[in-house]
Amino acid sequence: MIFFYKDRRYLQPLRKPPYYALLCHQAFHGTTGGIKINEHMEVIDEEDKAIPGFFAAGNDTGGWSADTYNYVHTGTAFGYAINSGRIAGENAATYVLGK
Repeated sequence: MIFFYKDRRYLQPLRKPPYYALLCHQAFHGTTGGIKINEHMEVIDEEDKAIPGFFAAGNDTGGWSADTYNYVHTGTAFGYAINSGRIAGENAATYVLGK
């Protein structure tokens, strides 16, 4: 049987009180603005020129979401976080290898 979306063999009992609980809701997604990047995940400067060898990825990079982005559904940014990391990693490897 699965509890808390985890196999019970990975759960640990809470044996000593006091216990506390919080009712939580997603209310903060990330920063507005963030590090400005281009389509290669290269960090760009104030003149929109790529800074050589400087790559960034994830939800705190700026300019990837629009006013129609859905912040309400938990996990909606996961795809961007994973894919932007892949793109940044591929481009960083290319940069380091000099290709």
